[in-house]
Amino acid sequence: MLTQFSNAFKNMNMKGKVACLALTFLGGFLTFGTLTYTTIQNIRVGGPKYTAIVADKDILADCLPPLLYVVESYLCTHLMQDSHDALARTEGIVRYKEFKKSYESSMAS
Repeated sequence: MLTQFSNAFKNMNMKGKVACLALTFLGGFLTFGTLTYTTIQNIRVGGPKYTAIVADKDILADCLPPLLYVVESYLCTHLMQDSHDALARTEGIVRYKEFKKSYESSMAS
């Protein structure tokens, strides 16, 4: 079979060989374009893969407990300790109470 194709290609004139070459490149470009288009449509924002990822993320967020950010309250206490201004300390105390309230509500749920 390969020898038949090879003999037919050898017997072709230059115009036929150039036409075969052009058709081969055109087929390759069409294949590449089709694969590229379908891939981009599949993974684009709002596409099926993106929708699946968002759904998985939402399910995971619904199943996991809320995070407990103790680092922020720790930073707040250090900022109050280093502060030399009474107003800044008062604001720090208010923020610390908010952090404490948030932490306790997260522990309760």
